[in-house]
Amino acid sequence: MSKFLKLAGVALAAAVVVALGSNTLAFAQAATTSVPAARLAHGGGFGFGPHSQAALEAAAEALGMTADELSTHLWGGKTPAELADEAGVDLQDVRDAVEAARLEAVRAAIAQAVEDGSITQAQADW
Repeated sequence: MSKFLKLAGVALAAAVVVALGSNTLAFAQAATTSVPAARLAHGGGFGFGPHSQAALEAAAEALGMTADELSTHLWGGKTPAELADEAGVDLQDVRDAVEAARLEAVRAAIAQAVEDGSITQAQADW
């Protein structure tokens, strides 16, 4: 039964990761899409969870600013598309940086779960 519960836990974790990834898709929509600045500043546009800060920092780096500066701009009502235009950066480059940071954070969380003994390496590989 314990093995079943671990497998169910991993399946649930995978479902959560997929659900969190769908939040990142909101950021990856067309440049005309408007996402409330407060939601973006709290990481909502970059996805919720442990990867939010990493994604915010990756977007900031792609835009040539700090995460605090990006957060301030987002709270001020600017969209990522506007900030990319102002910085002379292709919005797709920002999206790619955010996605790469999100994937790295998920991989790190899975590796930590293996190290902590929460899941097996076989479960992590799955």
